[in-house]
Amino acid sequence: MGSGLRQNLDYTDFKYLPLTIPPIDEQRRIVEFLDRKTVELDDAIATKQRLIELLQEQKAILINQAVTKGLDPNVPMCDRGIHGLEKVPNHWKLCSVKRLTQILRGKFSHRPRNDARFYGGQYPFIQTGDISQAGRRITKYSQTLNARGYAVSKEFPAGTVVMVITGAKTGEVSILGFNACFPDSAVGFFPNPGEVSADFLYYMFGVLKTRLDEVSIVSTQENLNVDRIGALYTACPPVEEQNQIVDFLDNRLLGFETAQVRAEEQINKLQEFREILISHAVTGKIKV
Repeated sequence: MGSGLRQNLDYTDFKYLPLTIPPIDEQRRIVEFLDRKTVELDDAIATKQRLIELLQEQKAILINQAVTKGLDPNVPMCDRGIHGLEKVPNHWKLCSVKRLTQILRGKFSHRPRNDARFYGGQYPFIQTGDISQAGRRITKYSQTLNARGYAVSKEFPAGTVVMVITGAKTGEVSILGFNACFPDSAVGFFPNPGEVSADFLYYMFGVLKTRLDEVSIVSTQENLNVDRIGALYTACPPVEEQNQIVDFLDNRLLGFETAQVRAEEQINKLQEFREILISHAVTGKIKV
């Protein structure tokens, strides 16, 4: 019933809408019933939300343990004197991110960036939201560049590890599943062959997220730059061991992800039932 760009409503829009009003004593019974039932449903939803938080915490602990300590609890360890890497396996190599990868910033040199003349072609164009929402791999896109847009951007190959470097999602990473362009609000990492795999790099950046937050430039929003990211040090196992760690995490995390999806589905059903319950109670579809 609203009108205008923002769908505004005012009193004249709804003052003549007919309502069905039960007697006041029945209103009180309905309110008491809904107060009781909605509290029960809200408690159930809160329990499921807490379960999701616990699953995410356990996932983070598992990833951190595997990526910084390896899978063998008996391997000799040593202190490398790096914040967040106090004890790591002796045989792991200590090196900076720029030693493991080639780092290139995304590009879209035209301003304003939303100029419609540059879009609607054959070249996939990834935005920061696509990176933060994709999970481990970016498998779809919603925006494309035409030849004009492609000329002011830069294409990155499938397998590039992409990181958001500005805004609320700074430090979020994913792996390109196809060739794509993206703006300078993200950077691409090309793993050096024989040094590090893209999949291990994805998990490693998840562990480095706290340290990335620490080195980000805070103004009106968080920002990272190529130099700050490249200067971060990490401990890196041999590629064969990286692959073992990735396989281990893939298998173990599947159970966590399945449980989280199930909990999210249950939350949606509880929220839907809550809305139906309120609607049916206040319109007389159920007897209170």
